[in-house]
Amino acid sequence: MIFPYLVMIVVMFLVSKGWFEFINFEYSVLGSLSVVTYTYYDF
Repeated sequence: MIFPYLVMIVVMFLVSKGWFEFINFEYSVLGSLSVVTYTYYDF
């Protein structure tokens, strides 16, 4: 079967393509949530 091989190629391409964007998005979301929760619980 060559289908799992093609699926792995596509997945690896998408991961390598959007890895840094995903990391930046995750860090920005976590940072904004932490800031919001910190300011909310601070007062």
